[in-house]
Amino acid sequence: MIKTFPFVLSDQSVNSMGFVVLTAGIDLDSFKKNPVMLFNHCEDDICGRWLNVRVEGDKLLAEGEFDEADPEAKDLMGKVERGFLKGCSIGFNISDMSLSVKGFEDIPVATKTVLHEASITPLPSNTNACCIYDAEGKLMNIDQVHAFINLKRNQNSTINKPMQKLALLIATLSLTADSTEDQVITAVNKLSKKANDDAAELVTLKKEKDDLIIERDGLKTQLTTQKDSQVENLVDGAIALSKISKAERETWITLAKADFDSTKKALDSRAAHVAVTSNLNNTNTPVAGDEKFLGMSFIETKKTPEGVSFLERLSRDNKSLFEKKRTNPSQPVTA
Repeated sequence: MIKTFPFVLSDQSVNSMGFVVLTAGIDLDSFKKNPVMLFNHCEDDICGRWLNVRVEGDKLLAEGEFDEADPEAKDLMGKVERGFLKGCSIGFNISDMSLSVKGFEDIPVATKTVLHEASITPLPSNTNACCIYDAEGKLMNIDQVHAFINLKRNQNSTINKPMQKLALLIATLSLTADSTEDQVITAVNKLSKKANDDAAELVTLKKEKDDLIIERDGLKTQLTTQKDSQVENLVDGAIALSKISKAERETWITLAKADFDSTKKALDSRAAHVAVTSNLNNTNTPVAGDEKFLGMSFIETKKTPEGVSFLERLSRDNKSLFEKKRTNPSQPVTA
């Protein structure tokens, strides 16, 4: 039976960094897709997962299930079970903060947050510990959080607009509130260089992609051309041997394009049935075996005595066809 342990992940008490997380404003969507339980906000120290994550009143509640196959996680479960470890802390990103929430006068309130993870910790969650991530998913230290809060304070004031912009820039760059001008410039230049490098890499990758598309299309065209040529040679060869008629050409072309191997097998099984006298200008009775020589090239025909005899008869009875075969020695000529 799976053991689970109830925890209060967060409530609306003032945390160690001096502000309140509004429970109703916590976005749980992404967290519920991967509700990992960490130990002390260490992403390499996964000790379990959270079940039944829910909001009840001003509290964010869940049941913790420890990974008992992990010895360290099982040890942590034992400490929880025996009452030695009770603390829980959430890690989140602040989307919006206000200084004028009813019931929290003069206290900064994170009105919109995105929950990233929840950790087992020796320190209670809201009383002494919480963990805040910046927009890039990096952990923020207390100075950066205070800079963010001060930025919100300044945004509520109509004075010192340049300082508001500087505070916003410092918070965006994940720098501390006491960062010098040189540190800000260095961070901006680093960010600018990264943007330029990323843009250059994107251009290179796009060119490589375009080149690959051109190469692929060329190969597809070449393959299609070769296949069409192979199909036409097969069908035209069958016509030359009178295995099929010219009127059937397009039908057999379509069949060969759909299934070349089966079409070739069907045509190869057909015997050539044209006698040599069908191409000769006389009425001599054909000699047995003349049909096969008619479909051979001049060179192939000369390889046997029977073939030589055939060519002698052809030179007498149809000089025109004989000359065509002789002048095209490597190709079968039938007319």
